[in-house]
Amino acid sequence: MTLFFLKLKTENEVLYHDYKVNNALQVYSFASHRTNLLPVKGTNDKPIGRCNITSWQNKILLSFDNRLYETDSTMKVLKSEFVNFQNGPVAGTQSVASIKEDNFGNLYLQTVTGGIKKIIRNNYPFKYYSTGKPEENFVIAILPDKKNNRILAGTSGNGLLVFDTMQRLVKHIRKMPYQTEPPALNAMIKTPKGSYLIFVSGESHVWEMSNDLSQIKVFPSSLHCRQTKAVSVILPM
Repeated sequence: MTLFFLKLKTENEVLYHDYKVNNALQVYSFASHRTNLLPVKGTNDKPIGRCNITSWQNKILLSFDNRLYETDSTMKVLKSEFVNFQNGPVAGTQSVASIKEDNFGNLYLQTVTGGIKKIIRNNYPFKYYSTGKPEENFVIAILPDKKNNRILAGTSGNGLLVFDTMQRLVKHIRKMPYQTEPPALNAMIKTPKGSYLIFVSGESHVWEMSNDLSQIKVFPSSLHCRQTKAVSVILPM
């Protein structure tokens, strides 16, 4: 087992990590003398070296090596990750040895050889939305839809990206119906009925996507004195 993580979960249970088991913490019960696995979704099956668990701002934070996440009360699912303005791990390249909170609610991450990293409590919230590949993120239009928990991003060369507000990519439409190449989506508007109008560079018509993201069609309109016909297509979720 790792030398860097041993923590009481309850008065009768202790959390630890075994190098032989990736993607999971282990819970030993003093009452039953048994060990159970606590799988953590989101660690990408990477070996866990150092681990820290702390409460902050009514949240439970869980760090693995140099990465820090918000998790749920069961500690089974990693949610938002704390990152710097380059979308890198907030602790840099060094593992987090311990986490402390001061009297003002600021967090201090003690890293192994990378110094101390400070997370300011009253800072502007920051989230990074990306597919993870720089060449796929040439975003030229954006439409936040708070009511539906969505962020729509129109790209040049990679179609339409739809994220939820937890930064997860929930839908990717690479091409509009009947197109052979990914378009440049340069503007998006939400209609009063909740659908989305999508404007594509170089096209004389507008696309309309349904509120549930399942259907896309040519929006009936007159542009450049030309009347378009409505064409509906069902999209896979």
